[in-house]
Amino acid sequence: PLFAFAPQMRLEWGVCAGVLPVAALFVGMLALTNHCLRHVDLTFYQVLRSLVIPFNIICSFLLAGTLPSPNKAIWCGVVMVGFVLG
Repeated sequence: PLFAFAPQMRLEWGVCAGVLPVAALFVGMLALTNHCLRHVDLTFYQVLRSLVIPFNIICSFLLAGTLPSPNKAIWCGVVMVGFVLG
């Protein structure tokens, strides 16, 4: 077989159900930011796109119950400080 080196994939419905709300929100955010670009200035659009990072972390915590890793939390803080300074 062509992909004999790859392990066989199994689909676990419990994992899919846990990831589905976060994935749907992420797709919705992408669609809405693209729609937003048609109607607002580029500066506001850049701020909105940059807020995807903390919003994704918050939604992952609220919907899936996963806490962000310390590394992820630190870089999210760096992004937020950049907003305050910029």
